[in-house]
Amino acid sequence: MKTEAQWFRLGVCRKPHGIKGGFEFHLDNTEDSVLENHSEIELRLIPLSPSSKVNPNGDIYQIDKISFGNKVIAYLKGVEDRTEVESLIPFEIYIDRKNLPELEDGEVYIQDLLGMTVIGQESGERIGRVKDFLDNGFQIILEIRGAKNFDIPYVDAFIKNIDLDKKEITILEPEYDDE
Repeated sequence: MKTEAQWFRLGVCRKPHGIKGGFEFHLDNTEDSVLENHSEIELRLIPLSPSSKVNPNGDIYQIDKISFGNKVIAYLKGVEDRTEVESLIPFEIYIDRKNLPELEDGEVYIQDLLGMTVIGQESGERIGRVKDFLDNGFQIILEIRGAKNFDIPYVDAFIKNIDLDKKEITILEPEYDDE
C-alpha cells in the first residue's frame, strides 16, 4: 500500500460526461498534465460527499481513454455507463508521484506548498499557513490562513523564498488597512 506522501492530487471530478461512462475532470494544471491513456489513478472521496460510493481510503482505476480540449474527458476501465459514473462522483484525482516529471532547480509543485508555514520577510514571524491555491487564469493565488486571512499572488514580487525541507515560505508581508 502506498503512503500518503506518494500520492499527488491532480484535480477533481464533479460531473459526468455523456451516457457511455465519461467523466469531466477539472485538473489543477491542464497545460502539462501527466495523465494519458492507461494511467493509473486513485479516486478519493471528497469530504462530506455521502452520495459517492468511492472508498474513503481511495480506489485505484486505470484510464481507458482521455482527451484534452475545452474540457478534460476521461473514461475509466470498468465504468460502463452514466449511472455508474454518477454513483462515483464527486471525487478527487490522485496519481503516484513517481509518474511526475523531474523538477528543475528552483521549481516546486504548487500542491507541495499546502500546509507550509508562511513567514514574513521583514518581521521574521509566522504569519499563517498555506491553506489552498487557485488559478485565476492569469496567475496562481495562494490562500494564507492565520491571525489574518489573505490571498497572495504566487509571483517573485511576493514569494521571497521556499524551503521545502523546513516546509516554510517567506513572503513580502501585505500591508493592512485597519479601517
